[in-house]
Amino acid sequence: MSGDGLFVVGSRAYDLGSGTWRYEYALYNLDSDLSGQSFSVPVPVGVWPSNIGFHDVDYHDGDGIGSVDQSGVDWSASLSGGALTWSCETFAQNPNGNALRWGTLYNFRFDANATPATGSVTLGLFKTPGAVVVGIEVPGAPSATSN
Repeated sequence: MSGDGLFVVGSRAYDLGSGTWRYEYALYNLDSDLSGQSFSVPVPVGVWPSNIGFHDVDYHDGDGIGSVDQSGVDWSASLSGGALTWSCETFAQNPNGNALRWGTLYNFRFDANATPATGSVTLGLFKTPGAVVVGIEVPGAPSATSN
């Protein structure tokens, strides 16, 4: 959303051999109050993600609304509609949900039977409907040598 702050995304894809690649993403919320609620990576037909992972921060000391701890529940991952998507509760479900708040970095990773290609990832927003789309390295066509 224009004027609300800045998210920074970095990626790395590296060859594990035998037609398998590891994809890693770092998503940093520099200063957006809207926060992040979901992160989606496109997954073409025939590509099968494995070793799916997520890493966030630990919240503590009453850092949430009403001086209670913000949720530390890891974002769940699902493969649906041609995308691998991690997400937390929505703002309506829990204003203290484990959103990607300003000054925070979360990591997302998986292995896939696909060589890297240029594409777009999508960051869904937490406090308001909307999304941010970023061009970056994503899984392309399935590897010919994958099992």
